Amino acid sequence: MSPVELCEIRGGVVSYVFQEPGASLNPVLRVGAQIKESLKLHKPDKATDAEVIRLLKTVGISAPESRIKDYPFQMSGGMQQRVMIAMALASEPKLLVADEPTTALDVTIQAQILELLRDLKQRLGMAILLITHNLGIVDDMADRVAVMYAGQIVELAPTRELLRRPLHPYTKALMASVPKLSGGAARLTAIPGNVPRIGDFPPGCRFAPRCPIAKEECSENIPELLEVESGRWVRCPFWR
Repeated sequence: MSPVELCEIRGGVVSYVFQEPGASLNPVLRVGAQIKESLKLHKPDKATDAEVIRLLKTVGISAPESRIKDYPFQMSGGMQQRVMIAMALASEPKLLVADEPTTALDVTIQAQILELLRDLKQRLGMAILLITHNLGIVDDMADRVAVMYAGQIVELAPTRELLRRPLHPYTKALMASVPKLSGGAARLTAIPGNVPRIGDFPPGCRFAPRCPIAKEECSENIPELLEVESGRWVRCPFWR
């Protein structure tokens, strides 16, 4: 794929919202200019102050007519993230990739950003790929979940089914490690061992060195991602 074709996809078809808006926005450019830059690249006929103001209104920023002149440091973390979302929406993408979009925000602002993403998804008919380690957010936002370990999808299923009955040993271990409000456990359940370094994966199944049900053959053969039930995919031959 040529650089021109990639540019048409990046931002044109797929847009990306990073987890740290303060590090993603240019500190020496006004936010209006940064949003307009995205418009000039993908929608040059709409690269106007009026369209920038409309985008800021879409993501819930009050007084957008004056906010377009602000620098990022003049905004709170939540407002910076809304600017990042406005910039991502400027190209009218079909898919929005949100990489831990609430990590740097406090709990109240997290809820506002998630509600905004949910509203935009419904209003604009846009798909969202949400990357997160927070199972509460997964339960609240996702229709389907792909659980990844060491760069591989190990389980893929509808959200409620996966959270109610995880099948892969790693997914089960993740669910077991979530703190519970009730119960008298003295310590949290942890997964033994460490995640392998990129490029230094163990032979066979990447989770085998930490898996409680691993067998000798797990370290010899790379398991395939197989559909074990209707709509449910698991990368483990011993999932039962």
